Parts: sequence; structure tokens; C-alpha cells
Amino acid sequence: GSGDHIMRYPQSPGVGVPVEGDFLRYNRLVGGIQFVQTVAESKECAVLQSLQGRFGRWWSKRCTPTPSHYNLPPEDWAAESVEFLHRVEWFLPVNTSGEWEQKLVDMETGCQGTENRTCKCKSCLDAAPFPPGMLGSPWLDESSQKISVRFLIFNPEFGQYALVSSVFFFARSGHIWKMIVVQSFQMNPYGSDTLTQVVLVCAFAVWCLILLRNFVSETKEVVSVIRRYGFDGIYSQYLEFWNVVDWISVLGSIPVLTVWFTFD
Repeated sequence: GSGDHIMRYPQSPGVGVPVEGDFLRYNRLVGGIQFVQTVAESKECAVLQSLQGRFGRWWSKRCTPTPSHYNLPPEDWAAESVEFLHRVEWFLPVNTSGEWEQKLVDMETGCQGTENRTCKCKSCLDAAPFPPGMLGSPWLDESSQKISVRFLIFNPEFGQYALVSSVFFFARSGHIWKMIVVQSFQMNPYGSDTLTQVVLVCAFAVWCLILLRNFVSETKEVVSVIRRYGFDGIYSQYLEFWNVVDWISVLGSIPVLTVWFTFD
């Protein structure tokens, strides 16, 4: 028929592709694309007073030091996190490609030419003080230390989420280190097949029983010491290396279990 040329999902006959927000056939964009960066804290520079008059405008610029660990190739952990979220900008699928393009232009120019319209780069307007004669500050400037462009995709075929990050590090030498990091996790943490689910649930139950056993045994020991020696006995009789290790394991499991049962 006339619609035979339309691509279709193998699992869902009659559903035409591409669909807005999808990448190829399976990966679907969740939310949007986030631009975020880490910004250096500016400070006063050392100024030669003899040159202050002639080069005052240049020397009055503030210094923006860069961490020394960016001088070497960064480790994976540095790309997987953003220490401080600054200048966050979102590109959402509900916006048109023209709006995306205009926002990129505003981010590059610092909202120049927006006298008769609203600037789409909100963080550019918040980065006061602005350079002389400008309505805003460019999104990328001398204070930018690390930039991360990241987005979350969902693969319904495998039931898997993936956080994709393109990270750029700015070294003091002017070199830009580039890394692409993909962090994935399953929608169902217990797996898809029955055998995997049984094994993981049993392992989780054993771990919880071990924690419960440690908590009960250590609590009984603490009560026994207090009854015999008073509260001072906790320091003189109870506090030993392995008792401390047991309590660290028990207390450390509380946030793990809280997060697990909250988001599971």
C-alpha cells in the first residue's frame, strides 16, 4: 500500500519511526540534554603598580586559578561527577531545532542582539558583572574549569538506562582534555530471568541477616558491659578494633538500605 515505505518497529507492527525523542529504534532520550560546568572562584591578581595607569583595564581583570590536577590526563572518576553545578542549561525535546540553535547562539555571544527578545541563556544573565557594553556574559569564559554535556537514554529492548557524558577539562596550559563516559544500570536491579532473580534475592537476604546478626550481638555486648562496668566501661572494656568494624558495617548499611527501598 501507500504506507509500505514507512519503517516499523519489529515488536510493534503499525508504529512508524522515527518517533520524536528516540535515537534509532531503541534508545529513547529521557528528559533532555544538560549543559553544566564547574567554575573557578575568581580572586584579585598581583598587579604591577607602575603599569596600572597604562594597562589598568587589562590588569584589573580578576584571576581564575585552575586546579593543578587538570594538568595531567584526568581520571575516570573526575569525568563521572561535577563538583559544583554552575551555569546549568537544558535543551528539551519539546523545543524546536530553531530554539535550540538560538539558545546556542545566546550562550556563545552572551545574549548579544537580544534587546527586542528574551535571551534563552538564563545563566548568561546571572553571571554579573558583565563585560563592558554587553547584556550578559558568554556561557563559556575564562572561569570555566570543566564542562559536561550529558543526557539520559533508556533502552526498552534491554530495560537499561545509560547516562552519557561528554566532559571537557581546561588545563592551565590551554590544553583541553576530552572524555566520554557512559554509566549504565538496569531498570530491574534483580535481573530479567527467574534464576538470576532468585540468586540475587537470596544474596540480599543473607547480607541483611548478617547485618541483623551483627547489630543484635553488638547491642547485647554493649548492654552487658554497661550493666557490669557502667557507661565508662564502653571506653575501657568495649571499644576494640573489631567491635568498631562491626558498628561501621551496620551504620554504613543504613543509607544503602534507605536508598534501595526508597527508589526500588
